[in-house]
Amino acid sequence: MKGYESRWWATLRQWNGLGGWVRNGEKGATIILYKPVPKITVNEQGDEQDDSFLVLRSWTVFNVAQVNGDLDRFRTPTRRSQEAQFINHEAAEQVLTATQADIRFGGGRAFYSSSGDFER
Repeated sequence: MKGYESRWWATLRQWNGLGGWVRNGEKGATIILYKPVPKITVNEQGDEQDDSFLVLRSWTVFNVAQVNGDLDRFRTPTRRSQEAQFINHEAAEQVLTATQADIRFGGGRAFYSSSGDFER
């Protein structure tokens, strides 16, 4: 949404630990971790009970574009250097072709059809 070129985000403490510092006035983005945690306990009668619970945590993170310091390894390379770093994936393409998997591209989300046994 903010148009940052880099995919790297971290908390203030994480950037500081890597030798960077968030510039004054920068606004962070809030991220939320929400997940169920399974927990089985044994009651007084010896029966197992499901005592699962939910974890909800939030952090404020900053993109590397909002951070000063020697963090070049996280910064997006220029277009010229991206073109120079072409990686030939021909061997991987050959492996995928050998599986004869029916892979289809399109749509707005990941999808797998177990009845049709294809991905799109």
